[in-house]
Amino acid sequence: MNSIKLFNTEPFINALKAFFAELKVPIDYLADEPASPVDVLGERFKANNEAHQLIADVYALGMVNDAIFEGTETFKNLAQVQLLKADYDGLLIFGVTLHLSFGEAGRGCPSQEATWPKLQELSTALFLIHL
Repeated sequence: MNSIKLFNTEPFINALKAFFAELKVPIDYLADEPASPVDVLGERFKANNEAHQLIADVYALGMVNDAIFEGTETFKNLAQVQLLKADYDGLLIFGVTLHLSFGEAGRGCPSQEATWPKLQELSTALFLIHL
């Protein structure tokens, strides 16, 4: 797994794409630009939640579904995915960058570092996104 090293040297989205390419996971790519946590979590985002405050950016990397295994793109962007009104058979892959200290990127978070309980709470929040 050489691509894991790219997270230290390349832009996050490039490293994320290389990682999944090395895993040979076909992805219907959605966007290279990050979205804000509010845009992705919607009403589930709580500004006063320490775990949510750790989120810097959310990258909606793409969708893995039956169609992409057949070489067919299904969605052009995250907005199209968010319009789904019913359950959808597929996996939406997000990459998340975190604030790990006070004042990083012009934002402070109440804790000096990301603790495992906060990261677990954050991963649960992202996992529970209902499209």
